[in-house]
Amino acid sequence: MILPVKIRDEMIPVVVLAVGAAIVLNTFARMPPSQQMVTGQIAVYVLTVVSFSVLFSVIPAGVILFGWFTGNPVRAALLGILLLPALLLLGIFLMSVTGRAGSYGTGTALFLLIPSAILGCAGYYAARKTRPGLAAAIILAGVWVFIVTRAFN
Repeated sequence: MILPVKIRDEMIPVVVLAVGAAIVLNTFARMPPSQQMVTGQIAVYVLTVVSFSVLFSVIPAGVILFGWFTGNPVRAALLGILLLPALLLLGIFLMSVTGRAGSYGTGTALFLLIPSAILGCAGYYAARKTRPGLAAAIILAGVWVFIVTRAFN
């Protein structure tokens, strides 16, 4: 893919701004609970939704940084694919220790399949160390954040 120099130099900031704007719109497009809320409750609700987006942005950012700095596409893709299931297993273990474990079936496994594949692709593209690859990784990270935050009610 050959792009003019001017477009190639400005690609990453534009992609970061576009993905950031999409995450912000996704965050604030969520409807608050149907009950009437006072001002303090609205502020807490907005801060909670924003905190979830920021918290879940750290995971794909870590995979992208790992891929970019190591330059190893296989390891970056494996990290992206295995990170979310590993975090889920850690959470299940910690919940079972406290006696709060629930049942996780095929629905959970199917939910993990798509975000894990997206994160693996993001790590792979970041490890290619090209501007279009990094742009693709950032877009995939935005899609990942969108999918994961939509799963929470």
